Amino acid sequence: MGVVCHLPTFVYTADLAEDIRRASLREMLRSLKTAVDLGAEKAVLHPSIVSGLGTLVLDQARSHADESLGVLVEEARRLNLTLCLENMFPGYHVGFEPVEFETWFAIYPDLKLTLDTGHGFIGGPGIRRILQFIGQFGSRLGHVHVSDNHGKRDDHLSVESGRINFAAVASALLEAGYDGTITLEVFAEDRRALRRSRDRLASYLANVRSTDR
Repeated sequence: MGVVCHLPTFVYTADLAEDIRRASLREMLRSLKTAVDLGAEKAVLHPSIVSGLGTLVLDQARSHADESLGVLVEEARRLNLTLCLENMFPGYHVGFEPVEFETWFAIYPDLKLTLDTGHGFIGGPGIRRILQFIGQFGSRLGHVHVSDNHGKRDDHLSVESGRINFAAVASALLEAGYDGTITLEVFAEDRRALRRSRDRLASYLANVRSTDR
């Protein structure tokens, strides 16, 4: 099993305050170097979170987010590290709809997608947003985060503990030709939940493969 690094999550590279943006960006750049030092070939990146007054001037905040993303992509390229940008949920204000990724992927050909099933299910019409991400960006998939929820919060439940149709997700991933890394983002005190989630997901994938024969 290889090393996949997740960069710091709730840092403020889109903040309206320049000093906060710079400090956050420095932290992200150091984290990219740490990922390389650990031997990782890919690193997961959250889009810049927009909060506070930034939500009232979204265009300005998104401009800061785009500028910061460009710096991180360039540094990852220099380090020969694959950067995988993760889809978020509506409360993040940035990076939760496929149309935003269309723009980023057009600008940065070497940027990949981390598909997060839990994020894609929050506040959406069933699994449609998840399937749209896979359908549109199957060739750009670099990593997958798997967890379940009930569509309201990022609960990080084990597979089949929420309402996500993982049979449909597994089918879409295989149809897109995805054969890469997957992280089970299951936050449970009972560590056996991870094993059960792994086995259930593997079963869905195996069922799709046997049906396609």
